[in-house]
Amino acid sequence: MILGDFDYFAMQDANRILGPVYFLAFVFFVFFILMNMFVAIISDTYAEIKEEMANETSDIELGAFFKKGYEKVLNKLNLKKAQIVDIQKVLFFLFSNYKITKT
Repeated sequence: MILGDFDYFAMQDANRILGPVYFLAFVFFVFFILMNMFVAIISDTYAEIKEEMANETSDIELGAFFKKGYEKVLNKLNLKKAQIVDIQKVLFFLFSNYKITKT
């Protein structure tokens, strides 16, 4: 009867009123029990995934963390961005004009 193999007419012949009533009550109870189990499984899985997502750090937060640390280092060294760009240009100029000669 759970898998859909039932003889409705035999239940109706056994008792014309109570047979169909019990059958419909059984179908509704089984339906609600199975639906409740399905919702419980989905809810539990959602809670687990939500907890895992809360424990992970996103890439954006990680990038902001490194940028903040980089800015702190620059502030400790009293270097401004313009000074760093000037240093990079000088280094690029020196290394681009530097030629390796064989001796």
